[in-house]
Amino acid sequence: MSSIIRMLCFSLVLFASYHADAGLRPDDIPEGFKDPLLLEKVMKGEIIIQDTISTPTEFRTIGRAFFKKVSPNAYLDLATNHPKYPDLFEEVKKGETLEINSSKTEFKYRLDILIEVGFLSEHVYPEGIQKLVRAEDAISESTVDNEITNYTQTIKFSRQHTRLIPYKDGMLVEDDVHFQLQKDSGLSGIIKQELKKFFTKYISRFRQELQGSY
Repeated sequence: MSSIIRMLCFSLVLFASYHADAGLRPDDIPEGFKDPLLLEKVMKGEIIIQDTISTPTEFRTIGRAFFKKVSPNAYLDLATNHPKYPDLFEEVKKGETLEINSSKTEFKYRLDILIEVGFLSEHVYPEGIQKLVRAEDAISESTVDNEITNYTQTIKFSRQHTRLIPYKDGMLVEDDVHFQLQKDSGLSGIIKQELKKFFTKYISRFRQELQGSY
């Protein structure tokens, strides 16, 4: 019993010293990053990708990373700069902004994406809407929600929810991507794979553009 108590005390001391070194209490760490090992990895530059749902017709993937010396507003400005997308993603051949509301919190857009599978290639033209919530101060969280609004015969549900959290000398980014297809078919596996491949690139491509090589 005494050895178990000693081990427990030692673990608590390590946990407390980790947060003391970081200058933070556990309550100061944002939701989604409270795992000390995960936080340590992202602060060292790793991008952590976790699959939480994976079926023949559905996937949900959460990516987490740290952007050094990058502000949430810089990220949001890049996310809504749709003509810039061909420079960020090799499969995007054209990006255009279709409509912006008066408060600049909703952006409608269209992309021209070339999908290549083996010797086959095909252009698809997803249209979507991004809804932004910009923080009112320098310490609060900003968010952007992205939804594909066409291809409804193929896509049953789509949502990309991105959290931008000021932290130390930059920000923590959590990118939650969730897609569900209408039905399982011969092409559903390819469609799901291509959607997942494209959307899970966001964090790495945005960080490279905003911050350069980590």
